[in-house]
Amino acid sequence: MDIINKGIRKCREFLTIQLIRKTNPGISRKVFFQEPSRIVLGRNCKVGKESYILCWKEYMYGKNTQALNSKLIIGDNFSATRRLTIQCCNLIIIGKNVLIASDVFICDYNHSIENPNGNYVNNKLELGEVVISDGVWIGQGVYC
Repeated sequence: MDIINKGIRKCREFLTIQLIRKTNPGISRKVFFQEPSRIVLGRNCKVGKESYILCWKEYMYGKNTQALNSKLIIGDNFSATRRLTIQCCNLIIIGKNVLIASDVFICDYNHSIENPNGNYVNNKLELGEVVISDGVWIGQGVYC
Protein backbone atom coordinates (compact mmCIF):
# COMPACT_ATOMS: atom_id res chain seq x y z
CA MET A 1 0.00 0.00 0.00
CA ASP A 2 2.90 2.37 0.72
CA ILE A 3 4.16 1.98 -2.84
CA ILE A 4 0.72 2.89 -4.22
CA ASN A 5 0.43 5.94 -1.93
CA LYS A 6 3.94 7.03 -2.87
CA GLY A 7 3.07 6.70 -6.57
CA ILE A 8 -0.13 8.72 -6.12
CA ARG A 9 1.79 11.42 -4.26
CA LYS A 10 4.44 11.64 -6.98
CA CYS A 11 1.70 11.96 -9.64
CA ARG A 12 0.04 14.79 -7.66
CA GLU A 13 3.37 16.58 -7.32
CA PHE A 14 4.05 16.21 -11.04
CA LEU A 15 0.60 17.57 -11.95
CA THR A 16 0.98 20.47 -9.48
CA ILE A 17 4.34 21.40 -11.01
CA GLN A 18 2.87 21.21 -14.52
CA LEU A 19 0.03 23.52 -13.43
CA ILE A 20 2.54 25.96 -11.92
CA ARG A 21 4.49 26.02 -15.18
CA LYS A 22 1.36 26.31 -17.33
CA THR A 23 0.03 29.31 -15.39
CA ASN A 24 3.52 30.88 -15.20
CA PRO A 25 5.36 30.07 -18.46
CA GLY A 26 8.30 32.24 -17.34
CA ILE A 27 9.40 29.52 -14.91
CA SER A 28 12.36 27.64 -16.36
CA ARG A 29 12.10 23.91 -16.89
CA LYS A 30 15.32 23.71 -14.89
CA VAL A 31 13.67 24.79 -11.63
CA PHE A 32 13.35 22.06 -9.00
CA PHE A 33 10.28 22.08 -6.72
CA GLN A 34 9.79 20.14 -3.50
CA GLU A 35 6.34 19.86 -1.88
CA PRO A 36 4.73 22.08 -4.55
CA SER A 37 1.30 21.80 -2.91
CA ARG A 38 2.65 24.06 -0.12
CA ILE A 39 3.43 26.85 -2.61
CA VAL A 40 1.02 29.63 -3.56
CA LEU A 41 2.29 31.38 -6.67
CA GLY A 42 0.93 34.62 -8.11
CA ARG A 43 0.50 35.48 -11.77
CA ASN A 44 3.25 36.37 -14.22
CA CYS A 45 6.08 34.88 -12.15
CA LYS A 46 9.50 34.13 -13.62
CA VAL A 47 12.22 31.95 -12.11
CA GLY A 48 15.52 31.27 -13.89
CA LYS A 49 17.36 28.02 -14.39
CA GLU A 50 19.23 26.10 -11.70
CA SER A 51 16.81 27.35 -9.02
CA TYR A 52 15.42 25.36 -6.09
CA ILE A 53 12.09 26.13 -4.46
CA LEU A 54 11.88 23.79 -1.50
CA CYS A 55 9.18 23.39 1.10
CA TRP A 56 9.70 20.80 3.79
CA LYS A 57 7.12 18.68 5.61
CA GLU A 58 9.50 17.23 8.20
CA TYR A 59 13.04 17.44 9.50
CA MET A 60 14.85 14.46 10.95
CA TYR A 61 17.42 15.14 13.66
CA GLY A 62 19.13 12.44 15.65
CA LYS A 63 16.43 9.83 16.27
CA ASN A 64 13.65 12.42 16.21
CA THR A 65 11.37 13.88 13.55
CA GLN A 66 10.12 17.47 13.64
CA ALA A 67 6.82 17.94 11.78
CA LEU A 68 6.76 21.10 9.67
CA ASN A 69 3.81 23.03 8.26
CA SER A 70 5.61 25.05 5.60
CA LYS A 71 3.91 27.58 3.34
CA LEU A 72 5.49 29.72 0.64
CA ILE A 73 3.48 32.59 -0.83
CA ILE A 74 4.83 34.49 -3.83
CA GLY A 75 2.97 37.53 -5.21
CA ASP A 76 2.26 38.59 -8.79
CA ASN A 77 5.04 39.75 -11.14
CA PHE A 78 7.81 38.06 -9.17
CA SER A 79 11.07 37.68 -11.11
CA ALA A 80 14.27 35.84 -10.16
CA THR A 81 17.15 35.42 -12.59
CA ARG A 82 19.07 32.19 -11.89
CA ARG A 83 20.31 30.02 -9.04
CA LEU A 84 17.68 31.15 -6.55
CA THR A 85 17.29 28.85 -3.55
CA ILE A 86 14.26 29.13 -1.26
CA GLN A 87 14.04 26.74 1.69
CA CYS A 88 10.77 27.02 3.57
CA CYS A 89 10.08 25.17 6.81
CA ASN A 90 7.50 27.55 8.27
CA LEU A 91 6.37 30.68 6.40
CA ILE A 92 7.88 32.79 3.64
CA ILE A 93 5.85 35.58 2.04
CA ILE A 94 7.22 37.40 -1.00
CA GLY A 95 5.19 40.40 -2.16
CA LYS A 96 4.20 41.65 -5.59
CA ASN A 97 6.66 43.11 -8.11
CA VAL A 98 9.74 41.65 -6.39
CA LEU A 99 12.96 41.30 -8.39
CA ILE A 100 15.75 38.96 -7.29
CA ALA A 101 19.24 38.80 -8.84
CA SER A 102 21.40 35.66 -9.22
CA ASP A 103 22.71 33.42 -6.46
CA VAL A 104 20.25 34.40 -3.71
CA PHE A 105 19.39 32.12 -0.76
CA ILE A 106 16.24 32.65 1.33
CA CYS A 107 15.29 30.47 4.31
CA ASP A 108 13.10 30.75 7.39
CA TYR A 109 14.89 28.46 9.83
CA ASN A 110 18.11 27.87 11.69
CA HIS A 111 19.58 24.87 13.46
CA SER A 112 19.09 25.36 17.18
CA ILE A 113 21.91 25.13 19.69
CA GLU A 114 19.99 23.28 22.41
CA ASN A 115 23.06 21.16 23.00
CA PRO A 116 26.06 23.41 22.28
CA ASN A 117 28.49 20.56 23.04
CA GLY A 118 26.87 18.18 20.56
CA ASN A 119 26.42 18.10 16.82
CA TYR A 120 24.01 20.80 15.64
CA VAL A 121 22.35 18.40 13.18
CA ASN A 122 21.03 16.49 16.21
CA ASN A 123 18.97 19.52 17.29
CA LYS A 124 15.54 20.51 16.04
CA LEU A 125 15.10 23.52 13.78
CA GLU A 126 14.29 26.98 15.11
CA LEU A 127 11.52 28.28 12.85
CA GLY A 128 11.01 31.87 11.84
CA GLU A 129 9.22 33.82 9.16
CA VAL A 130 10.48 35.81 6.20
CA VAL A 131 8.42 38.63 4.73
CA ILE A 132 9.68 40.46 1.64
CA SER A 133 7.49 43.48 0.92
CA ASP A 134 6.05 44.61 -2.42
CA GLY A 135 8.46 46.22 -4.86
CA VAL A 136 11.69 45.00 -3.24
CA TRP A 137 14.84 44.35 -5.25
CA ILE A 138 17.34 41.85 -3.80
CA GLY A 139 20.85 42.07 -5.25
CA GLN A 140 23.22 39.30 -6.25
CA GLY A 141 24.59 36.89 -3.67
CA VAL A 142 22.26 37.85 -0.80
CA TYR A 143 21.54 35.37 1.98
CA CYS A 144 18.40 36.08 4.00
